[in-house]
Amino acid sequence: MPLKRAFLALIWIGLAFPAVCRAQNDLRLPETDAGVFDPREGPVRVEYRLLEDAEEVEVLVVDFRGEVAERLTFVELRAGDQAFEWSGLDENGEPLPDGRYRFEIRVRFENGRTEEGFVEVRIAALPEERVMPPPEPLPPEEPFHRIDGSISTFWRRNSEDPEHVDEDGEQRVWTRLLLKDGKHRAEGVFSMRRPYSSRASYEGSRAMAERRWTGGRLKGVFRQSLGDLDDPMKLFSDFRTERKKVGARLDHDFGRGDVSLLGFAAEGAVDSRERGGAFRLGLDGPWGVRVGTTLTGREASLEDGGPREGDRAGAADVTVPVLEGTEIRAEAVSTRDALGTRDEGWMMGVEHDGGNLRASAEYYDLGEAFSAPFADPMRRVRSDARGVAASADLLHPKPLWAFDSLALSVRGFSLERPGSGETLREGDASVRVRLAERDTVLLRWLGREDGAMRSNTLLASVRHAWSDTWSSTLQVNTARTRTSKTSRGRLDAAYRKEDRLFRIAVERVRRVIETSPDSPYEETSVRVDARVDPFRAYVSVRRNRRGGDSAVNGFGRLAYEPEILHRYRLIAYVALGNRSAFETEKQVELGLEVGF
Repeated sequence: MPLKRAFLALIWIGLAFPAVCRAQNDLRLPETDAGVFDPREGPVRVEYRLLEDAEEVEVLVVDFRGEVAERLTFVELRAGDQAFEWSGLDENGEPLPDGRYRFEIRVRFENGRTEEGFVEVRIAALPEERVMPPPEPLPPEEPFHRIDGSISTFWRRNSEDPEHVDEDGEQRVWTRLLLKDGKHRAEGVFSMRRPYSSRASYEGSRAMAERRWTGGRLKGVFRQSLGDLDDPMKLFSDFRTERKKVGARLDHDFGRGDVSLLGFAAEGAVDSRERGGAFRLGLDGPWGVRVGTTLTGREASLEDGGPREGDRAGAADVTVPVLEGTEIRAEAVSTRDALGTRDEGWMMGVEHDGGNLRASAEYYDLGEAFSAPFADPMRRVRSDARGVAASADLLHPKPLWAFDSLALSVRGFSLERPGSGETLREGDASVRVRLAERDTVLLRWLGREDGAMRSNTLLASVRHAWSDTWSSTLQVNTARTRTSKTSRGRLDAAYRKEDRLFRIAVERVRRVIETSPDSPYEETSVRVDARVDPFRAYVSVRRNRRGGDSAVNGFGRLAYEPEILHRYRLIAYVALGNRSAFETEKQVELGLEVGF
């Protein structure tokens, strides 16, 4: 199992919880549980809300062991309701294994501040029992090319903000050309954002071309994820997505073996340069044994002509099946950093995949000088570590006692850094039950210890369907550290029927932070959503208290969104107020968008 994805990724998860303790909370997750979905029936949709404009939103899809299954990146998003979809499929279009997955959402706002949160989802693609298999459906006819996109503009005026007394707004153009057939695929995206008061930005533009053949593929990209190699230590990973980058990847399966080649060059926002490459060779031996070797290298400089620093690594791994669904994995790695310091590490583990039961246990030993400074920059742990990790995921889809279905997940690790003697521990446990086909209950606990820092988070979510159209959800969670405590409660009721939606939600948040002059921060809010196609509207009222100050913020938005000629989409809206303000502001925003 990849080291960087297997347990160092878990460390990053724990950092998502302190984010809710900040006085500013401009990333809002209406629900932290997206429920259960079957990839064969379409993607799962996750909604979230931004109170301020964001430069980038990155979503890591992490499975129950902490491995990163997929990365999603969105740039230059405006404040308001946002959403993304996840197919639950791997890069070959096959459904990922059943089990628990987590969307780790990291937002970088335009002022440089970041916030993080998570949403859980569970894949349960259960086979259907049929007396006779249905006939194979004919593949849908798809055109060789497709063009889609949107053109939008908005105007905003805020008479209470000194920096935006004059008119403010922007124009956006986004269009995509997709060409594909059975073996070839090419995609080009042009993205332009031009604020009225500054220069245009083209950050979202990208291009990709791919050719597939029996057993292989060749893919070239500009500013798009290159994918990753199947090395358990995960020393090589994709680089930061805000950089301009170009690269290529070649994969080919020879039957008894496979090979992968990958190379890239990247340019950072402040004169930094980075380049790297990787090579992977895997061979299938007798009795199901599989061996492989991986070579990786990358280097970077902070300015043109400046000193370069980087790392090199070589690894050899072996996978041995011992029982049906059970295999043993081992790998040895040698690293060398920019100063020429060398070190070795190794791991050994056992993994069982029995369908409804999946479990794993590993031991890792990375020496005192082990370092890969440019590997997995999102993991936040890039040096020596030694310890154990274990996980288990159980799904009981049939009735058990009073439950219609039951799902349990447990994972944890305990690591020690030989160089500093620091100890890092984390435990995560959750249980999801379904009662009488109308009630779903989710309970979750996360505990983390990193030296003197400790945190505990408890989450409870209960959903009840009163009828086919009415449902309600109650969520309560609390997070504690040595210096802060956050509690949150949310109750909502929703009516959904065909093209109509009515929803009301009441939320209460309280944060106490010893080091913040604005503590305690309290917020009580009521939000009402309504949709009767083609009209959509929502109104929110928040009462805020920050230290000794208190105020009320009101915001409303009304949109007209008809579909024209079954091909085009029109969105015209008016908004009053400022979503992220502490109190109600005299702000008006008018917007228009045409999609095709």
